[in-house]
Amino acid sequence: MIKEIRSNNRQSEAFEALRDHVIEAIEKHRLTEMEALALASQLVGMMLASQDPTSISKEEAILLVRCNIEYGNHSTINAGRPDEDRMN
Repeated sequence: MIKEIRSNNRQSEAFEALRDHVIEAIEKHRLTEMEALALASQLVGMMLASQDPTSISKEEAILLVRCNIEYGNHSTINAGRPDEDRMN
């Protein structure tokens, strides 16, 4: 089964802090949206390549990435809306 970092689970404080730090670094270094997307894509590729195939299958890893892309997209679109409008 997929590890517990999924779009429908609460993220740990460390996870959220690192995510916020990465966003701040992208802003600090004035990356364009395209550069930030390219960087994120490269990092995802690196992370996928480093997975232990005995712990997570390729399909599970891709599902994890897809769910978190959807979560990030949805949470950005719904920023500022009441919690009931956000994904669980």
